[in-house]
Amino acid sequence: MSMADILDEWHKEALQIQTYLNECIQQIPIDTETWVLAILILALSSVFLGAIYLDLVISPVLITANKDTIQIKHRLDKDGIQHSISLRDFIERFVPSLATSKKAVYLPTPYLFNGHLQTIYAALVAQPRKAGKSDDVKYERDIVEMPDGGVIALDWYPTCADSIPKETPILFVTHGLTGGSHETYVSELVSVFSSAPYYYRTVVCNFRGCAGSDVLTPQLYCAAYTDDVKHIVQTIQSRFPDAPMVATGFSLGANVLSKYVGETGEDCPFLSAVSVGNPLNLVIGSETLEGGWFSRNVYSYRMAIGKAFRDDTTTFVLTEVLVAGLVSLFRPHMHLFEDHPDIDLKAVLSSGSVREFDAQLTAKCFGFSSVDEYYRLGSSSTYVPKISIPCLFIHALDDPIVNPKAIPREEIIKNPCCLLVTTKSGGHLGWFEGTWRPKRWQTKPIAQYLNAIIQAHRSLPLSQRRKIPSPRVYGLAAAHILNDSLLDHVPALAEPFSTTKSSSPKQSNKVVEGILSKPTTNGAIVPKPKSVVAKTSSRFHPSLSQALLPKGPSLLMTLLRQLGVVAVVFALMGWIRRRSKWM
Repeated sequence: MSMADILDEWHKEALQIQTYLNECIQQIPIDTETWVLAILILALSSVFLGAIYLDLVISPVLITANKDTIQIKHRLDKDGIQHSISLRDFIERFVPSLATSKKAVYLPTPYLFNGHLQTIYAALVAQPRKAGKSDDVKYERDIVEMPDGGVIALDWYPTCADSIPKETPILFVTHGLTGGSHETYVSELVSVFSSAPYYYRTVVCNFRGCAGSDVLTPQLYCAAYTDDVKHIVQTIQSRFPDAPMVATGFSLGANVLSKYVGETGEDCPFLSAVSVGNPLNLVIGSETLEGGWFSRNVYSYRMAIGKAFRDDTTTFVLTEVLVAGLVSLFRPHMHLFEDHPDIDLKAVLSSGSVREFDAQLTAKCFGFSSVDEYYRLGSSSTYVPKISIPCLFIHALDDPIVNPKAIPREEIIKNPCCLLVTTKSGGHLGWFEGTWRPKRWQTKPIAQYLNAIIQAHRSLPLSQRRKIPSPRVYGLAAAHILNDSLLDHVPALAEPFSTTKSSSPKQSNKVVEGILSKPTTNGAIVPKPKSVVAKTSSRFHPSLSQALLPKGPSLLMTLLRQLGVVAVVFALMGWIRRRSKWM
């Protein structure tokens, strides 16, 4: 049956319904009392249904924290006197979108009323469209060389040019799995933080191979590997020593960021950090993704397979609205892993889930004996007790990817530096609000909170400000302080591999340990000389390439997409009705 025939049938059915309604109306007595009663019943019904809807979807913002959170010093009051208040009270006063005393709520988009709809909308609809004339925001890309010869792409906005004061605060952002600076949850925060009334500098750390960046060594990235972030932060801190820094991480990037903050402890150079949609406990996260049919065949499969988007080696432009996957990210660089003693390239390419990919590549590449060991040791939840700076964890309780059971509530409550912010809806990195052109809710509290922290820091005299630790060497260069049991789990540097396959996990770990480092005369551990040479000659190469930041979908395209979904649903219902006796 053609579409024209279907439309004709719908037209006939509409005429029949109209005729039936006209007959019913003609039978109703036309008098004032009847009409008043009908209007009153309709109004009461609308109010009743509206109240039920709001009760179901309205999501109050809940804050869970220690009774005695750390003290925040500031001179933000009009009297100019220095005050010291708890972190909880500080948020109540200076972060309106999280102030429970003002009944802060998150009201989701009406047609995105559960976590799955929010998550799917974020992945499919709220993606950057094709680059075109409306693209007016540009990142400046810097390529930073890692100690192992790999490179990390930093996208700055506004630019890191010397024309901007060097003491301008910096927002450091880490993205989710196979994401990058192009993701709308990143670009929205970057846009808000770099414009009025803030005017701060932002930098997005694109993990290896993400956002069109190059992979020069046989190593990608993972949730447990923080050495790249440590080196990047040290590089930024060296260039802008007088600029206060704050950080935000999303999803997998939130796990990496939280783990880094916990590892550095009191030496963390950030004033504060915000973790959004953090998987936290990777063991529970894997069970959630692989447990249900829908999660396994939709979320996990899409994360593993996906599609990649690149145009050339100098300019990163989104040419299509596509979802990047782990296999798609790995495929262009698979030749770098051909000589790895434990990696089967065919098995990696045939991975149909995140767990399969991690088992075939990630765990082996980073020196873990199994994927379970990787998930256990890579979970940032174990580092929550070690966090020593103010840190917010923002989560939606209906997140289909991050199970609420993965949130270490007790550890967060016991740590006076941490606060847990939850909403009952929002999905995974969704939190859409508004009807016609939804915007993400979480951008507002993140910007308000981090700005308040920065302003509190800058309001104090120099002698009263927190002393930011000077740049120092982290990770493998300081591995001599680790004991033997921990050294086995230090992620491996990228190196040429022996062609001899190892026969056991224990042997594999010894191969990786041998690759990691060699002792020097003074007992310190330093990386071995590298055979892979990075394209950049400096650790902080200015303006090597640029990344375009497309605007969100136009209002017309958003409406057409939404109407298209509704049309498909009604077409399916019509097809079922014609072929069913009970409709």
